Amino acid sequence: MKLVYCAQFRDTSGYANAARGYVRAINEYLKTHELSFDLKLHDISLENKSVLNQEDKDLINKYEFVSEDEIKSFTEDNYIFLWHQPAPMASWGENPQLQNQPKWRLYKQFMDTSTINVNLTTWEADRVPKWWLDTWKDYKTEALICPSHYNKNASFTKFEGPIHIVPHVVEYSDITPEPIKLAMDISDKFVVFSMSQWNSRKGFDKLIQAFSMEFGRNDDAVLLIKTNGNMMGSAEQTKKENQILAQQIQQLRATVYMDDGKPSTAQILLVPDIIPYKNILWLHDQADVFALPTRGEG
Repeated sequence: MKLVYCAQFRDTSGYANAARGYVRAINEYLKTHELSFDLKLHDISLENKSVLNQEDKDLINKYEFVSEDEIKSFTEDNYIFLWHQPAPMASWGENPQLQNQPKWRLYKQFMDTSTINVNLTTWEADRVPKWWLDTWKDYKTEALICPSHYNKNASFTKFEGPIHIVPHVVEYSDITPEPIKLAMDISDKFVVFSMSQWNSRKGFDKLIQAFSMEFGRNDDAVLLIKTNGNMMGSAEQTKKENQILAQQIQQLRATVYMDDGKPSTAQILLVPDIIPYKNILWLHDQADVFALPTRGEG
């Protein structure tokens, strides 16, 4: 059996982290079952910055196609195309403006010529939008893989095909945390830490307002937010995104008034960047509480 696994392997998104976890698990499996199947990776990274460690880089390089000649040879026989992404992104392979990018031209080729295509994805609500169902139908997607029983039994009930559950990989790391320079010393403060991409679903607005209400007059408490925008534009665009994030946090805090009738002065510290895992571990170590009141998770 031949398998082409397509994902955002070099990004920092949830999908990307999950994909790398699956590849590490598959790699361990193939060490003792090397004849089970032939694995190749196709990367469709979107972000403008990568902070992968060398181990992850080496693992991706191990299975990634190295040339279009290799792709041609590999895809002459039957193969499965596993696309790990939100379903509507499949249409990006049809976008004429993206066809000049080899990764999307090849993506369409894999989708069109594969014997079977399987979507590995997740969803946060109790049903998927109609355009997800239309996408699976248009591309003749034969099966889904999702990480939770919730997705299978609630979100994807209208999918007309088999649905397999493969939980995200939980790993233990022996990486040594490494500090980063922050705008203030938080070693003697009560630290509430939150980390995710900035969007409505993650509930940063409610977290900031709640913290501002509870700790609006406490100098010994700080809300530490590690977040980022879409990271898909230029460095200048990313800089502007970060400025907007800081402004939105200030505006959300300003909506909270204390008992004295004055606005909250809660301390909120923003880390608006993609940083290496060793630095993220250090941020976790500084925290007394991790808080992420999302509006929905798959």
